[in-house]
Amino acid sequence: METGMAETLKLGNTFFMFTDRNLFLVPEREYKLIRQLREKEHTFLERRCIPGMTDCGGRVITCIVCIEEPSPEDTISPLCRDVHYVICKKCMEKESKTAVECPFCQEKKSDNKAFQEEILDAVLSRMPHQTLPSLEIGPNMSVETLMRLPRENKVSLNNLCLSDAFFFKLLSKTVLEVTNSITLFAHDNSLDCCLEEIDARTNKPTSIHIGEYTGEEMKQIYENIETMPKNNIQAIAKEIHAVENGICVLLKLLDGADGYIPDLLLESPKEECIKEILGTESNLSWVGKVKRLKLTGCAIQILPKI
Repeated sequence: METGMAETLKLGNTFFMFTDRNLFLVPEREYKLIRQLREKEHTFLERRCIPGMTDCGGRVITCIVCIEEPSPEDTISPLCRDVHYVICKKCMEKESKTAVECPFCQEKKSDNKAFQEEILDAVLSRMPHQTLPSLEIGPNMSVETLMRLPRENKVSLNNLCLSDAFFFKLLSKTVLEVTNSITLFAHDNSLDCCLEEIDARTNKPTSIHIGEYTGEEMKQIYENIETMPKNNIQAIAKEIHAVENGICVLLKLLDGADGYIPDLLLESPKEECIKEILGTESNLSWVGKVKRLKLTGCAIQILPKI
């Protein structure tokens, strides 16, 4: 997937949109309207509708690209919670292949991302919708109206093939109930994120990626893994690439794994992620069975446990 291209999590005519508080199931017609407000991971609204933009203490806030102050009617997106800069939608479209970040908040990437999710959540929550008490994912499911599943409500998975992007979103942002096996395939925007079975489109030598998570997401991930059956995750991929605390997720998820294991690429410049692994009683002997193992940075410190 190209850098900067947003993941589209779709199942037939239903699209899944995750925010900090909810999972929204969005019919295609509403999704097309919402997509007009989104560019990469930014949500664009008129300035007067964005939280924090009406009371800036007299500060002049400009677009980080064109350095112009937006009017109340201009469509913009703040780059951070403190609204040091914004970016107007026209400029974002021109910068489609470049990551746009607040220069003052580069150490707060996770908070900036959470802020964007809060804006999106506010937009979706104000639209007419129904609230689901629970959700069972299936390859033939669809919705006709906007549905909202609060974060604390349960999502059920039973003997499914899921894209890696979809599964790890569910794992980190919902309460999961998993029964029987789950097969993961590399995400592709052109494919549904849930399939009945692996076919020629998904059975390819691709890479599954596990990225970095916030503290709240890691807590949810660990709680979900504790309730999952052992050895029920299979990955259809040539390799699994895990970075930062995504390494902890991978090793805990596949703890004591048996059968086929893809090549592993574990990468972490931060020692604290590896210290967490070394401080657990997890059985990592299975890691030594992989055909190809590449450890980068501090990840090399797990060698004594393999």
